Amino acid sequence: MYKRTFQIILLLAVFLLSVPASAQEEYKEEPITNKQVLEGIKLFRQGNLEGALALLEKEAKASPQDPDVFNAIGIIHSQTKNYEEALKYFDKAIPLKKGNFKTMYNKLNLLVSMGRLEDAKAMLKNMTVEYPNHATGWVNYGAILMQSGAKEEALKCFEKAISIKSDDFDAHFKKGQVLMLQKKYNEAKTSFEASLK
Repeated sequence: MYKRTFQIILLLAVFLLSVPASAQEEYKEEPITNKQVLEGIKLFRQGNLEGALALLEKEAKASPQDPDVFNAIGIIHSQTKNYEEALKYFDKAIPLKKGNFKTMYNKLNLLVSMGRLEDAKAMLKNMTVEYPNHATGWVNYGAILMQSGAKEEALKCFEKAISIKSDDFDAHFKKGQVLMLQKKYNEAKTSFEASLK
């Protein structure tokens, strides 16, 4: 029980640390410009859950092609532990915008926190196929593979991420972790040193 909880917390930390801070060139998060979405987020932060959801649901009907509306509703549902409803809204938002990494990572974080690691792994695998030049996707896929014991596959993912973004701290560091597990200490040291450059 505790081991499983620790694994989930560890994976969640991996995703939270790997998202936009280490994202590469093609990931440019655009600010939310829809005023209704911004107002809904503000209401939610003020503790007005009903008002926020009512406003955002109305806006979803008025702007059914705006991924930010569905992402915001998904976040509210995930924060209020209505996980299945949150997943539905993230699934509505993702296809509305190519490269909607913000929502993809919200969904991944939720899947991991729910303990649905196989679903998260499948989503990351698909992400690396659809976005093969997104280094953060490779790092996260490698992290979940490493956690499930697939060290060689994880190593390949980290190496792929490094080939895309040579200064990716997470990729070098996690590659070093895998090499440590494989008792390849000199290679691990080199990888850890590369993470600090």
